[in-house]
Amino acid sequence: SESSQQWYFVAAYNGSYRIQNHQLGEGFSLDVIPIEPRDKVRMAGTGEYFGQYWTLHPSKDGSYRLYNEY
Repeated sequence: SESSQQWYFVAAYNGSYRIQNHQLGEGFSLDVIPIEPRDKVRMAGTGEYFGQYWTLHPSKDGSYRLYNEY
């Protein structure tokens, strides 16, 4: 649905953000789950988890890269 494509950044701690979407609301945040052989990204219940803290780093070309605290 259209609301699942509306994302927003919520200030967390030390300049990091939680990434949430309009459809799921503040109860869910983008999270990194450590699963071998690669980490997985999914929406998970919002909590005090390192996998839910994201920072933006500007690139020279004007774009931004997302980094995770996990």
